[in-house]
Amino acid sequence: IEREAAKVYMEHGSINYDVYRGLNLAAMYGCAGFADSLNVADDEEVLIGLNGFYDEAHHDKTMPKVNADPRIQDLFAQVIKVISLERTIHGKFELVS
Repeated sequence: IEREAAKVYMEHGSINYDVYRGLNLAAMYGCAGFADSLNVADDEEVLIGLNGFYDEAHHDKTMPKVNADPRIQDLFAQVIKVISLERTIHGKFELVS
């Protein structure tokens, strides 16, 4: 599903679309771990998706095109069958380095 979504995002102008699967979510180096911080159950996986844009204006220009694409709507319908949106966290970030 994510590979197909990546194609749509890229066609409409996203500069990248990457999804990562958590491999080691345990605390280490004196830092809290994802598994504890997010209360990850044994039968859950943690995925992190990053969509890249040049800046917020580019994001705001690109996303309406992505959201209007019928392929994304179909893919979202597939996603909500396998991922609990109640356990999904969304945010917008700015690159600082």
